Amino acid sequence: MQANHSQLFSTNSSDYLTCSDGILMFISLYIYNTLNILVFLPLYALVFWKSFQRWRNQTTGTTSHSDIFTYCIISMEILGVLASNLFYFGFNKNVSLVNMVGYFSLHFAYAGQTLFHCLTCMERHLAVCHPITYRALRRAGGVKVRNISIGCAWLLCLALTGSTFLYFPDFPTVMSLVALGLTLLIVCFCSLSVLRALVHLGLRKVGGTQKQIDQSKMRALHTVMAIMITQVLRFCGLAVSIVIFGSLASRDVNICLLQLSVPLLCLPTNPIKKKILDLTKNCLQTFMVHVTVSRSDLHGKTIRPDPPGGLVRYHQVFTGGFVTCKKEFQ
Repeated sequence: MQANHSQLFSTNSSDYLTCSDGILMFISLYIYNTLNILVFLPLYALVFWKSFQRWRNQTTGTTSHSDIFTYCIISMEILGVLASNLFYFGFNKNVSLVNMVGYFSLHFAYAGQTLFHCLTCMERHLAVCHPITYRALRRAGGVKVRNISIGCAWLLCLALTGSTFLYFPDFPTVMSLVALGLTLLIVCFCSLSVLRALVHLGLRKVGGTQKQIDQSKMRALHTVMAIMITQVLRFCGLAVSIVIFGSLASRDVNICLLQLSVPLLCLPTNPIKKKILDLTKNCLQTFMVHVTVSRSDLHGKTIRPDPPGGLVRYHQVFTGGFVTCKKEFQ
């Protein structure tokens, strides 16, 4: 078994680590890892610390779903920074084993980032488009669903990384593109559904004229659009990188430069996305959508007739970036 691993890393070294003397590759990796350590790592640590402070100051014992997803995303981002530094160290010192550990850890981190961002989009869609169901899932049953979803995401990350190891030194292009395409469809569907719900409910102030635009609602709309755009850019960068790996890895090209294409194509969206997620938790806290319901059927449950001269008003309140729903009689 040990001989097989040694032979594997020896073969991989000849295929993937043949550009150790390239000055361009050395400079590119140095710049990328310097940005990771000096810019991205402090940003991730700041978001993690803010999330931890928010959890510590909570009056209730239950942690929100969005906070748990944030912890998972930040963990994957930090793992990606450490993995890229391992890859750079192995590349610089010509240590094949360390290089391979960094390489597969990067694959695990990118898979986790993609899946957990997909889960946050699905939660946002459920909160905005199905607020009653979302509120019901905030109880114990919802915690079980959340934990099962997170566990499945971690297992899927391991499966995708394992498939990459089995295909190595080739790359599972078709499988990776199919998985990325399905994830992109889910993200676009959830984000567009949220945007449609915001536009459909209207951006004007309650009780105001059509020209009086509620600035908090407009900020929420712009924030969701920015999140969707950065996620699409990230997925497109990953797709281009996967195509490059699959179509050019067997040709006479600079393999190390192709390996670097994955983080470089996703580099601009990482810090933007972290700041946008932090912005979402601030600006959407003040955003309230008022939906006036008279006599209607909501998720199969008939609302009793309104009292004379009264209204049943459902307040969908964005708290921490997500919606809760409460009913009051007027």
